[in-house]
Amino acid sequence: MTKLDFSIRWKEAAKLALTILKDHTKTQHILALAHALNGPALKRSYERLLTTQEGGEIACNMPEFTDLYSKLPECPEGSVGHTLLTSQKYSLEMVIKYSQRGKRNRAWINMKHPYVWMSRRYRDTHDLFHTLTGYKMDTFGEASLTAFSYAQTGALQWGFLVLVGFVKVKFHPLKVASIIEAFYHGKKAKWILSENFETMIYEDLDECRKRLNIRKARFYEKAIKN
Repeated sequence: MTKLDFSIRWKEAAKLALTILKDHTKTQHILALAHALNGPALKRSYERLLTTQEGGEIACNMPEFTDLYSKLPECPEGSVGHTLLTSQKYSLEMVIKYSQRGKRNRAWINMKHPYVWMSRRYRDTHDLFHTLTGYKMDTFGEASLTAFSYAQTGALQWGFLVLVGFVKVKFHPLKVASIIEAFYHGKKAKWILSENFETMIYEDLDECRKRLNIRKARFYEKAIKN
């Protein structure tokens, strides 16, 4: 019987952190950082699902978000799914390929285990979070989304990337305000990972944002206009 370790691997995380500070564009390093840092958050997130009937059903079935991508072309215009499909920066296949680089990481991310399934749920819904929040897939948008995601999950990977985001936006006051605002909005929004994504992709995007209490990113919008 193989014992699994979901503790934080600080040495590995420190090496990856230095690499990411030099170049934050390498997706495979960010995904490896998630593997090193997110163990406790994955456990908390999965166990949180079990506290409601709906969440328990999701936890039992462990649906893969990747299975929904074939359904996105049939989503109506203005829906969550249609907007997600038309705003893709990278294909989902590319993100999955990056996440599986390295023999150890590839074996781990594909494991049939509830906490690892939650890790895939974190990874595969990242672009959905972009769609729901309105943060673009550039350096500033990613910095804001990491703060929103950190507020939603408490995952240390996102917490570290928030700090990287402050550096990458050069502590520009309006952009720093946007990142802080994103954290606040993440705290106030409903917990997105507990949602039924199979029905969400057909929802009107604006109505879905309202239902989830995702607030308008005023500082972000002001910053990108300046």
